[in-house]
Amino acid sequence: MTKKRSRKPSRKSSRLGSMSLKSGKGVIASDKKITLVVKNIISFLILLVLSVGLYFVSSSELWMNFFWITGLVSGFVSISFIIVYLTLLFLKMFNK
Repeated sequence: MTKKRSRKPSRKSSRLGSMSLKSGKGVIASDKKITLVVKNIISFLILLVLSVGLYFVSSSELWMNFFWITGLVSGFVSISFIIVYLTLLFLKMFNK
């Protein structure tokens, strides 16, 4: 006859409690993150200006479509980085 194994107490409840405490801290808006976002905004805005300029200069339909789509994507990405930048600024203002 085999012995029944005794169960060890699980640590799930203690882990979940410590995780919920850690997740309550929130996002810290550091200067490093803000400079990274600003660099990304500048690079995607430069890409947007280049693609829109090349869109008007190009004569082939294929290149016009390519530069239009590139401008569209870089425009949406730059707008999203602007939203992230504003969010980090508001977080930095409210933490003080």
